[in-house]
Amino acid sequence: MRQPALNIHQLLQGVSRSFGLSIRLLPAGLREPMGLAYLLARATDTVADTTTQTAARRLALLDSLQHAIDTPQDQPQLVQALQAFARQVPDAHEKALLERGQACLDALQRQPEADQVVIRQVLAAIIEGQRWDLRMLDDPQRGVQTSAEVDRYTWQVAGSVGEFWTRMCELHLHNWHTGTRAELLLWGAHYGKGLQRLNILRDAHHDLHAGRCYFPAEELAPLGLDRDSLCAAVRSGDRATLQRLAPLLEAWQRSTEAQLHDGLRYSLALRGRRLRLASALPCLIGIRTLTLLRQAGTQALLTHVKLPRREVHRVLMALVLSGVSDRQLLASWAAALPPAKALPI
Repeated sequence: MRQPALNIHQLLQGVSRSFGLSIRLLPAGLREPMGLAYLLARATDTVADTTTQTAARRLALLDSLQHAIDTPQDQPQLVQALQAFARQVPDAHEKALLERGQACLDALQRQPEADQVVIRQVLAAIIEGQRWDLRMLDDPQRGVQTSAEVDRYTWQVAGSVGEFWTRMCELHLHNWHTGTRAELLLWGAHYGKGLQRLNILRDAHHDLHAGRCYFPAEELAPLGLDRDSLCAAVRSGDRATLQRLAPLLEAWQRSTEAQLHDGLRYSLALRGRRLRLASALPCLIGIRTLTLLRQAGTQALLTHVKLPRREVHRVLMALVLSGVSDRQLLASWAAALPPAKALPI
C-alpha cells in the first residue's frame, strides 16, 4: 500500500542542517530531486548509524533498501522492516523519515528517468560506503588499515555527492558555470570528500569513545599508536597519549582545508545567485568549523566541537545581504582563517 504524498521540505527541516539549507536555496527545478536524494541518503545513514542495533541487522536493512531503490515497486515487507527499525531510533525526525521510507521510494519513481538514473548512481556509492563502514569499523578484528581506504570511503559517501550535484545541474540548468566539466567533477568530488573528512575530525571524540577509529593503522603506527590505545586514551582522558596524535590531526586538517578550498573553487565557477549561495554555504560553514577544531587541538578528542547555529545564520545572512560575488566569497573564506593559512585560488 502506498503512503500519502511526500512533503520533502517538511522532512528536510527536521533532519538536515547546512546541506538541507543549501537544498532550499537551490533554483526551483533542482530542489525536489536534490532534496529527495538527500532524504534517501539520510535514511540509509540513519540505519547505518543506529548503534543500538547489531551491525548484521543494519547491513541487512541497507541491502533491502538498496534493492528497493534499484527495483521500483511496492515492498510491504520493507515498509514493515523500516517501521520496526524506526522504533529503535531515538531522534524523532529521523524516526519519521524511516516511517516515510516507502513514500520516498514512490517519489523516486515519479522523477524524470534521467534524474532517477543519477540519483540511483549516487545512492549506490553512498550505501557501499556505509556497508564498508559497518564491516570495518564495527568489527574489532578489522579496522581501517590504509589512507587509500579512507580516501575511497570519503569519495563513496560524500565525494560522489559532489559529482552528483554537477550531473543534476547539467540535467536541469543552462549556462550555469564557467569552468570545464572535468574541473567541476574533480572540484565537486574533492569538496564532498573534504566535508566528510571534516565530519570525521569533528566526530572523533564520539567515534573513538565508541571504539570506532577512522585514522588508518599505517598513519598511527609511526606515532606509536594504534586503534585500541587511541580509543582507550579518549575514554580515560589520557592527554599525554592523545598529544602524540597532534601531527596526524594537523596533517588531516591541512588536507581537509585543501579539499574544502576546491569547494570554494567550485562555487566561484558557478553562475546564478541561488546556485552560488547553495554551493558555497557548506564550504564556508565547514572552514569555520575546521578553524574551531584547529584551535581546540587534541582537546577536540575529549569534547564535541561544533559551530554555533547563530554563526551559521550569521554567515548566511552576510552572503544574502552582501551578495555572492567572487570578492564576497573570497572575503568570507579569508575571514575564517588566519592570513598565513590562506590558499591561492
